[in-house]
Amino acid sequence: MSTSRLALRFAAAAGFAFLFAMPMHAQNPLTVNAMVENQVCLSKDFVQVTFTAVADSDSQPVGFRWDLNNDNKPDTQLNTDPTAVQVYGDESNITVKVVALNKAGERARDILRFATLKCR
Repeated sequence: MSTSRLALRFAAAAGFAFLFAMPMHAQNPLTVNAMVENQVCLSKDFVQVTFTAVADSDSQPVGFRWDLNNDNKPDTQLNTDPTAVQVYGDESNITVKVVALNKAGERARDILRFATLKCR
């Protein structure tokens, strides 16, 4: 066998081994997006806000934990239900955070800033 043919076979074998060393399916990291689903005036001074979150993860199930008063402490228990409800004053600037955790131990966080409705 010629030297060039031997080199070509070696290169092909090395490339083949490299292909199998690479992961066949790159795992997507956990991501989460929080949003205001609904706001309803309860009186002229208070608004009930419903939040929801959408998580994308290769490792299910995903649990959600909400910080509804921006004190960096969870206000809800870890739950697979992505919704939370809280009452705020009308015309308030609010910051909430959601943390999503999956079965693989990954966690992701999103921060949501919004203003509540003006109730009359």
